[in-house]
Amino acid sequence: MPTEPNSPQSLAPDAAQTVQLCGGSYRVHHLPALAAKMGISLEKLPYSIKVLLENLLRHYDDETVTQADIECVANYSNGQYKDTEIAFYPARVLMPDSSGLPLLVDLASMRDRVAGLGKDPGLINPLIPVDLVVDHSITTEFAGTADARAK
Repeated sequence: MPTEPNSPQSLAPDAAQTVQLCGGSYRVHHLPALAAKMGISLEKLPYSIKVLLENLLRHYDDETVTQADIECVANYSNGQYKDTEIAFYPARVLMPDSSGLPLLVDLASMRDRVAGLGKDPGLINPLIPVDLVVDHSITTEFAGTADARAK
């Protein structure tokens, strides 16, 4: 049974704070608050683990991202981590054309199939922003001679 988001054993909400900035209200996740609650040292955690931990806190729902996931990553430096799989939601994905173009073909194929089944092809979309970088390199085989253009 999922932990209630505001229950005493829930770690993620304890790390959440609301910040007022330029007339807007923003929810942020404060790693030092989580560290204090768990009794861990942030100084011992590698930067990459802190990034994963903050990502888990932002996406905590106690279904896809659970308390156990947060505890596992937070205890990384204590050697208490175990072989586990966690959800990771990057803010965006940057893809070169070599892998991005096959992805576009796959998405188009899936959309065609969904449309063929009478469903909305708009259902097939990435969950996070994806940017495709297309390299328009040009190779010059002939240059520096009067007849280069003709060749």
